[in-house]
Amino acid sequence: MANVGKNIRILRTKKGMTQDELAEKLFVSRQTVSNYENGKSNPDIDILMKIAECLDTDANALIYGIPVKPDTKKERIKSLVLLAILVCLGVLLYYLLSAAQDSLRKTFDSFPVIFLHNLVFPCYYLLTGWCIMQTAGCFLHARSFSGRTPQIIHRVLTVVLLGILILILPGCIAMVADSFTLMRLRSAEIDYSFSASYFDKIPVWDYLARHIFYFLLRIPSFLFLVPGAALWITKPSTKPQKENESCA
Repeated sequence: MANVGKNIRILRTKKGMTQDELAEKLFVSRQTVSNYENGKSNPDIDILMKIAECLDTDANALIYGIPVKPDTKKERIKSLVLLAILVCLGVLLYYLLSAAQDSLRKTFDSFPVIFLHNLVFPCYYLLTGWCIMQTAGCFLHARSFSGRTPQIIHRVLTVVLLGILILILPGCIAMVADSFTLMRLRSAEIDYSFSASYFDKIPVWDYLARHIFYFLLRIPSFLFLVPGAALWITKPSTKPQKENESCA
């Protein structure tokens, strides 16, 4: 209740009402209103409700202050800029994928294609799915779900995605290293026989990693748009949201 007096003064001034006018509506003296605003005394619940009614507001605004509306215009611009960057990045990634596929046909080096398909593109589509929902929040007032169940889904989904990343990341990094090794051998015109296995170190880990790795090869990367959007939809809310006021 420490800021109640300050909030009363702000809202009264905003409404263009004097202390005398507010006191008259409350059937109290001007000094009483002055004491409220200076923090010398606090109104009881009944008076607080009457003050809120006189100032055309609610008790929450008197207790916690007027909710500050986010700068929706800035948030929309940020969302559009981020989407534009993602579009440009997507064009670049598909150019790199095309180059990697051309290299595969010429040199039979599949490492770059697998690295892009299994790691880079899933991460790209996860981020894109999140940003699409973020933009929808800004322009269409979409909001993330509240409640315990969405939070549980968010945590489970986060753990699953991080688990997949941790399982396949060592293999992807090894593939990149092996790809550079093959490039050096070819440039030096050295004969080589190369057979790499990334899943023969830790039995349980490698069993899971192998199956996830080859599962990712069989599915389109753009399907990761769905978990990206789901992460946004189920993200925990950091503050109360008012309809049509938040850019989510």
